[in-house]
Amino acid sequence: MDKKSRNKQVIIPADMGRYDRQLHRLSFITKELVKYVNDKDIQYGSSWRKRGGAGAFMVIARKWDRIEQACETRHPAKYDIFDVFETDGRSETILDDCLDLVGYLLILVEHMIEIDHVTGIKELNMSFVSSTQTGETEPSGMTNPFGFEEDKEMTGDSLKQTSKNSESEGEDSDPPTDYHDPTPGPYDPDRRLRSKTK
Repeated sequence: MDKKSRNKQVIIPADMGRYDRQLHRLSFITKELVKYVNDKDIQYGSSWRKRGGAGAFMVIARKWDRIEQACETRHPAKYDIFDVFETDGRSETILDDCLDLVGYLLILVEHMIEIDHVTGIKELNMSFVSSTQTGETEPSGMTNPFGFEEDKEMTGDSLKQTSKNSESEGEDSDPPTDYHDPTPGPYDPDRRLRSKTK
């Protein structure tokens, strides 16, 4: 979280009950967190989802990994998250990690609504109707996650054609260097060498 932002003091009336205090604090926290998350998503260009769903999962998981690591290393109070909050001396504290994790999960849910994977939240009595025209929505990530292009030799008719071409060239010819066997057998490091010496 950005510690340089202007400090906002939240005053809790003394006569509030426990759950009224909780609701009061949560309303302030969520309001500011939502603004913070949206600003950061704009600043970073939604980079958390640029590598598709698997990449987004890894970004979110990394935040949980940091929380788990901070709790695992506590002795003797291993996994005592309350103790970690009290004594964490890292520059990016467990509070930062928790708020980042909540932020990512919120923006994940919002994005699932944006791309129509979620149309309502039953527990909150909410439903969502898209006001966006078809095609206006930004893509959820790259067309080919991690930048790999689809291997054309491995799909449909082109795979059959490649196999026919190899057979027609004769048994002694080498297989094309760009051919990938879709069902490889056990690893045999000398297989290619033997095929050249036949």
